[in-house]
Amino acid sequence: MNKETDCPFCLENDLLKVDVLFEDNLWYFTEMNEKAIGNAGMAITKRHVETPFEFNDLEWVRLRELLPKFKAMLDKNEPAQGYNIGWNV
Repeated sequence: MNKETDCPFCLENDLLKVDVLFEDNLWYFTEMNEKAIGNAGMAITKRHVETPFEFNDLEWVRLRELLPKFKAMLDKNEPAQGYNIGWNV
């Protein structure tokens, strides 16, 4: 299995099954595939990495800058009462 070509999150291989709501040169933000989960999204690096431990300094800084934008996108339909930010590794 080739990581980059089989990765369900890499844009280049057309395996992503959800809509991209935002994109810049380092990150993209998608809706969640699970329609039962309201107000949820995924921030994904454009550079193929397997865990957040591989993010470089620029990716961390840009993610911090983008988090308020992503929150606003999620809150557009219905503001949440709370937020969880995390990774499954």
